[in-house]
Amino acid sequence: MNRQRRDPHPRDVLNKHHLRATSGRGQNFLLSTSKMDSIVDLADVQSSETVLEVGAGLGRLTQRLAERTRRVVAVEVDSGLFQIAQRRLQHLDNLELLHCDFLESKHRVNPEVTDAVRRARDKTGGKVKVVSNLPYSIASPTMVCLLEWEVPVGSLFVLLQSDVAERLVAKPGCGDYSPLTVTVRYHAAVEKAFDLPPHAFWPQPKVSSTFVKILPRSPAQAAEDYETFRAAVRTLFQSRRKTLRKALKIWLGKKEARPVLDRTRLDPSMRVEGLAVSDFVAIANALD
Repeated sequence: MNRQRRDPHPRDVLNKHHLRATSGRGQNFLLSTSKMDSIVDLADVQSSETVLEVGAGLGRLTQRLAERTRRVVAVEVDSGLFQIAQRRLQHLDNLELLHCDFLESKHRVNPEVTDAVRRARDKTGGKVKVVSNLPYSIASPTMVCLLEWEVPVGSLFVLLQSDVAERLVAKPGCGDYSPLTVTVRYHAAVEKAFDLPPHAFWPQPKVSSTFVKILPRSPAQAAEDYETFRAAVRTLFQSRRKTLRKALKIWLGKKEARPVLDRTRLDPSMRVEGLAVSDFVAIANALD
């Protein structure tokens, strides 16, 4: 890998093509080439893996990933950025660059992406690894969809808004603890690697960013019905500051709430925001 490579400033690239960064799509380009190299190093990309990048942008990280592994699938929804990346990366025969939305809906990966990753994985025989500077606008649903995806993902290394990263590592009872926390941690362990200030990007976002390592693993306690578990998390968090007894009554009614409390043996006076992931699983499994 050429560590002396110097990429032009993203502003200059966009100006050359008469384009502008779109804040609505979370287009904030990492400036430091050494940080892009660090991302690839920390992700420990192996030659046998299939790497998925969500939000290829100008193709700078994409190129680095393609230099490390046999197959890369990169997705870019913006027409202008796609064309720039396509020209930059046209010499790479181990890359499939898709021009589409990564998400078909809030809860489903685009089938075009699914098919492309399956094709790539068939060629490599290795695990799927996600390495991405995730567009801020779709970061949370993208992580959840990847963890729930029909295509098994071995690991995720993603750059996120720091407030989203804090939610991923939050503990029960903290203000950052949320449905996203519970859903992601049901599927995976999460570690923060490093933080980046707003001036590390162009255009500068209003918030800092954090590079996060997400390692999927089997849940410590599995939900008997995953959709019921998701419904429990989503609905109970609507009453996050209420006691579990009160929140269950609001959701299920007094008659149905009592048996759930009896089966789980959870403290009915604890607040919903204090429930651990395993507690939400226990509640879901106690429902008829």
